[in-house]
Amino acid sequence: MEETTEALLAGPRARRLLAELIEIRQVDGWSVTAMSSLPTDRTELARRVRARAAERAAPLAALTAVDPRVLAAIDAATVMNMPWQPPDENDQLLADPAIVAALRPAAEALAAAEMTRGWHAPLAVGKQRLTLFDLPDWEGVPPAADRPLEVTGLDAWGAAWRRAVAGSAWNRVDWTTPVDEHSSGPWWSAPIGPWWNGEEPRRPGGAPVTTPPLNPETDHLVGSAGLVWLEDSPGADEALLVPVSPSRPPRIYEVTGPEAWAALVRHFPADVSASRRSDWYRHTGRDGAWAVPDWAAVRESYDAVHVTVAGYLTTAGLAVEVGDGVATVLAGWAPEATAWLTDVLVEDGPRERWRLDRTVRRDADHGWRLETENDGQPGRDRRVRRG
Repeated sequence: MEETTEALLAGPRARRLLAELIEIRQVDGWSVTAMSSLPTDRTELARRVRARAAERAAPLAALTAVDPRVLAAIDAATVMNMPWQPPDENDQLLADPAIVAALRPAAEALAAAEMTRGWHAPLAVGKQRLTLFDLPDWEGVPPAADRPLEVTGLDAWGAAWRRAVAGSAWNRVDWTTPVDEHSSGPWWSAPIGPWWNGEEPRRPGGAPVTTPPLNPETDHLVGSAGLVWLEDSPGADEALLVPVSPSRPPRIYEVTGPEAWAALVRHFPADVSASRRSDWYRHTGRDGAWAVPDWAAVRESYDAVHVTVAGYLTTAGLAVEVGDGVATVLAGWAPEATAWLTDVLVEDGPRERWRLDRTVRRDADHGWRLETENDGQPGRDRRVRRG
């Protein structure tokens, strides 16, 4: 339990999760301190946070994995991770050593909770869905309902990715340039692109990513984790969910925490120092050499990479040391996201259309409703309550 407790306290996203679960904004002085640009003595605030964490420890340990409050806290921890810019005011305050120490009662309770065991579970192969958001038509991409699945052609994609990323002019580093003079560029470490610099083929624009449904055995169903657990939401109101499965037993790499992510990068490194230097400096405060997995090499050994819930919460937001002065960041991922690197996926169930109801309060309801299935008949109105 101690190792899990320390991982929760060390991870910026896990700390945000803890803060959401204990409703830290209700602590007297939290919001004022978070929004203040002036240095302040945080001793009293830390005392109040510890009292709040201790008070909420027992109820927190009793939560179940399917409790809407847990899903909402993971949602907030994910959506507020923005690897292209500095952490927000709450995350900065949550990184204060005194506040980190004050969160320990909540971290210990969460580490011991029965619900967290599922956060370490390997990929649920038979429960995967592609989430295709409906967005305004751009560059000839059809609406999601008519869109063919972009789950093949990954051999050509892998070759294009390597040409665009590994050793390209885009990644020649001028270390004499101040790190804060660069504008934002590619900020992700997920297998996205290489369309940002004109490389072909444009489709697919990255490895297809799947997620499982959330709470499939309760009335609080969300058709896919990819509808709500997003770092960089496209802001779409509609989505098509497509059940998929691998055509053969897949070779899966599990990202279960910082060391697992570092090991993947260490074994299959691609230097991206120039393209990530400024964004990841703003995000982590570290200036130096950066690497991501060489996805063209990874796909020779693995069909897919799965990030567990625990793996995301304890890794995202960190500058993870790889070795020899190189670090990496888990960016552009999400809890339960699986990126498929080879042509193994096939469609294996009816498509569903989901629509976002923006009239509901997001702190009480995810707002996604099952509207129609692929036969055009109205689907059930499945409301997703958070509390």
